[in-house]
Amino acid sequence: MTTNITKEAELKPVKKVEDTSQYTLKFDKPWDFEGEKYTELKFDFNKINGRKLIALTKRLDLNDMKTPVKAISMELQAAVCAEAAGVPMELILELPGNYFSKVTVMAQNFLLL
Repeated sequence: MTTNITKEAELKPVKKVEDTSQYTLKFDKPWDFEGEKYTELKFDFNKINGRKLIALTKRLDLNDMKTPVKAISMELQAAVCAEAAGVPMELILELPGNYFSKVTVMAQNFLLL
């Protein structure tokens, strides 16, 4: 019995995945953070590479988390959102609940994709 092994495996996409690397979150009304008014936040998850993700995990001291899936940590999700939007993490943490929930879901999708 012989096995045919090739040096390079051909990778084919199972299905086309829509680009989820860039988002714009528009606020219903201007939102104020530290004296600055925001009407929207733009997130570019392409700005985040492996080094940044590892640095965020270390900075947040998530290495000792009891859950093996760090991507479900809202703290990590908020940090990733802040990095993608180029804003302080405190801004993300101060978002009203409905917006905070939306952006953390975006980050979770990015982290789990």
